[in-house]
Amino acid sequence: MNDGSVCFFQDRGRKYPFTAGAEALPLLRGLLRVNERVFAIAKERVEATGNVRGIMAEGEALYADKPTMKQHHGAKGTWSDDEYAHPGLQSVYLRLKSFQRFTESWALLERAAESGLLELLLSPMDDKMVVASLGGGPGYELLACDWFLRYWRSTRNASADEKRAWLREHDFLKSQADDGDDDVGSASMDLVSLDLQPSWAPYVHALGEDSLHNYSFAQWDVHADESAVLATRRACGAESIQLCLISNVMVYCSDEATADVLTQLLAGGVRAILINERGADQRIVGMVQRRGVVVLRLMRQEAGRDDRQLVFLPPGSDLLDSLPSVWHENGTAEKLSYATFPPKSPVFPNVPYEENKFL
Repeated sequence: MNDGSVCFFQDRGRKYPFTAGAEALPLLRGLLRVNERVFAIAKERVEATGNVRGIMAEGEALYADKPTMKQHHGAKGTWSDDEYAHPGLQSVYLRLKSFQRFTESWALLERAAESGLLELLLSPMDDKMVVASLGGGPGYELLACDWFLRYWRSTRNASADEKRAWLREHDFLKSQADDGDDDVGSASMDLVSLDLQPSWAPYVHALGEDSLHNYSFAQWDVHADESAVLATRRACGAESIQLCLISNVMVYCSDEATADVLTQLLAGGVRAILINERGADQRIVGMVQRRGVVVLRLMRQEAGRDDRQLVFLPPGSDLLDSLPSVWHENGTAEKLSYATFPPKSPVFPNVPYEENKFL
């Protein structure tokens, strides 16, 4: 726009604009360029059916009507596994969800970094770090993590103006060799999308074509009848997993079995699970806290409870007690609930949307 700001949308009807400063433009341009590869794969899959118009019409209808969600009142997710595999639905989903999942994941990581927690989680002693996106589908959370850590590693001690300048001048699809040589957060990464639907795999690989890090996909079921820790490690091909990301999954599986899985992962070596969700009141929070999991709420809480962006830490963790920008919330007998301040200069302001909280 004329003032240097950018406007983007996350909704199907383009009714709700989001604005950001010029520093967001290289990120959004980079996402569009990555999406050229992703969309090309989706286009090939639709064309391979021999019925482009019909398949796209079916995909649009599935996206708009959400028959599985309506039939089961959300208990089995928005779409069934077969529906997620539909080439038309995938084409629509990728086009409409990529901006939302990328920008919300960036905001999640930015809030965690602003609190001081991210630096404690990312040890300079790590030679390799494994980041798993649980229910990650095409993997846009992983792309946001990759790019955010490059930015944070290079600017975490910089001023707000210096951070904005770094972003404005940066091309995330060019060589990473000049990003900076700080050792914190600079370990090589395996970025793994774990999902029940295997047809997301080519999209994950397409996202990571320009990265020095390894992007991969593995089939994974949150309710598999085996050890959650062993199953997840095997899916990631790793002996240990440092971070897990979750984006808009808890809305479908906030049950005791899922709480067990998340607690097992944290007790089994995962340092933190970073969560981005839709609803302000997440039932899974109380479930994991009853198992001793420590919860940090990243969204502003002064206008009421808002669980849309969270960090889960292992049972018994005292990591948050050392951070001056984090405080223990009143009303809990044990130190299981914490809150923090919002970023002073977020790259994507008002993501996720919260303007109406303060009207």
